[in-house]
Amino acid sequence: MPFTDLIFMSQDPARTLQTVNAAGESRGLALTAAEAKSLAAAHGEALHRTGRVEIGPGALPLLAQTFADSPYADPRSWAELLGQLQDVFYELKNLTRDRLADEALAKAMRILFDGPCGGDAGALEAVTAEQLAAAASGRSEREEGQADD
Repeated sequence: MPFTDLIFMSQDPARTLQTVNAAGESRGLALTAAEAKSLAAAHGEALHRTGRVEIGPGALPLLAQTFADSPYADPRSWAELLGQLQDVFYELKNLTRDRLADEALAKAMRILFDGPCGGDAGALEAVTAEQLAAAASGRSEREEGQADD
């Protein structure tokens, strides 16, 4: 049985879909069953690529809740955005060596996504651990630079 099938089976896809859709309901952000299945497969691939193991629903419900009210979240590209954010999330978990809790990382990602990244999930891939730490603590890069002077 492929690794991605094991990951998908370890989750309750209907419950994950319900949670994700509830997060974006007020903005018209919803996933179809096919999109949810595709994201579940992408989840397994992201875990495999980053060498991570996870039990439970994964980051998707958290990311949906965190990003649903972003001005850059668009119903036409919601599934694509969640897929990109999911990939970036696991990459950043490795970058930070798990020093940020999932909620803190998602919040920092959202601050950077809505701010300096201008709604570009790909730009989140280039952020540094220092930028994440600053965003997680509520400090801006500018404040960080002034503190170093």
